[in-house]
Amino acid sequence: GAFIATTVIGYLVVVLAVTLAVVPLVWDVSRKLIWSLRHFVTWTLIAPFIITQIQSQIFRRCLFGKNFIMHRPLASIYMFWQTWLSFLSGLMTSIIRLGMALAGVVVSLPQLMAPCTPAFMNQVVCLDSTYKQYIACVVVYHLHNQPVASVAAQRLLALLQERKRRMK
Repeated sequence: GAFIATTVIGYLVVVLAVTLAVVPLVWDVSRKLIWSLRHFVTWTLIAPFIITQIQSQIFRRCLFGKNFIMHRPLASIYMFWQTWLSFLSGLMTSIIRLGMALAGVVVSLPQLMAPCTPAFMNQVVCLDSTYKQYIACVVVYHLHNQPVASVAAQRLLALLQERKRRMK
């Protein structure tokens, strides 16, 4: 199950990457859309990156020497600020990872052809509850709709009715 999921996701990522790379070159509508959003992309993605790099270089040159700190109070404020920003970006990264993990779980839930747990574990106990429920439904359906069992059950019910009629 995991190998199949990894292969499918890898295939989808390759297809998505190639599509995103080729479509703007081939399709005029996407090229015009990207060109119309150039100011948005510049001011929301590129400009903050450049400003952050310049700001970081300026602060490092003004606050730190080669092997000493020039302005200790300002350096501590700068380090706290960088730590705080790292904490916030790490928090957002973890939230995004949680969302991606939940999306992966939701996508893999309807896997019914085999349990998604490892095969060696399935020999001991089947841990995939959705697969167990699916198999239980299949077994119940086939048991109740099996022709021989169905005819036998109808015949037994008829015999029961006949016995009840005779007992009266």
